[in-house]
Amino acid sequence: MKEVRKKNPIFLLARLHYAQLKQEVSNWTGFNIQVHDHECIVKRNVGYLPTINAPATSMATINEVLNQSLGIMHNLKLTSITCFCDQAIYCKAHEIKSKNSGLCKPIVPRLGTFHTLCTLISIIGKRFQDGGLGDLCIESGDVAEGTVSSLMEDRSCNRAVPFHKRSYEVFRHVAWEGFLPWVESHHPQNAAQINKALENIGGLADDLQKSTHDHVFNSQLFQVLFERSEEYMEHLRRTNGPLSAFWLSYIDMV
Repeated sequence: MKEVRKKNPIFLLARLHYAQLKQEVSNWTGFNIQVHDHECIVKRNVGYLPTINAPATSMATINEVLNQSLGIMHNLKLTSITCFCDQAIYCKAHEIKSKNSGLCKPIVPRLGTFHTLCTLISIIGKRFQDGGLGDLCIESGDVAEGTVSSLMEDRSCNRAVPFHKRSYEVFRHVAWEGFLPWVESHHPQNAAQINKALENIGGLADDLQKSTHDHVFNSQLFQVLFERSEEYMEHLRRTNGPLSAFWLSYIDMV
């Protein structure tokens, strides 16, 4: 998790390097494809289980799926097995497991990635929509007024995810505006190192590839920048008032 938090500032600052010019650094997905262009891709073999000709949310169907999962577990000589479910089936799978705790103990029901994401989007919407995020959607021109509620209530995941990515970037850039003055007043001994690290990230923005990215990521200069930026964000959470802490929690959740 710390490594992921450490990689985010590189993406944000590379984008910020071109913020006043024509943006040449790709958005989140494109950026990560470019800086992982030499990753080894492993082919996977996917097999499908026999189709059960019955309603998916029927308790009998779910019970049969759990029984088949136990059979697969025993054939593969595993000690446990994970079943990924959508929201409706997940609740019923837990209900069946609670009634047959001994038999179903090795089965671990889990929400799939998509449904976990939908739940998180709904939580973010409930927490921040009336705090001004809904107005931000409309006034920025990013989302039409009639679709704000569906975006906030996870009914439009394909729109919500790109919107929250863009909003995350904007909020981080707004927070960044006070970073260099804060460094000058609190850690003047690191100012030169941080400026040099920013120059290196500017070079990455001009030459976006894995070798350049790894050189910046592993440098001592960037380590100093990252540690001071984390300290600065904590400073905003604790000493800049409740409103600042509220919107920084949005950054943390996204």
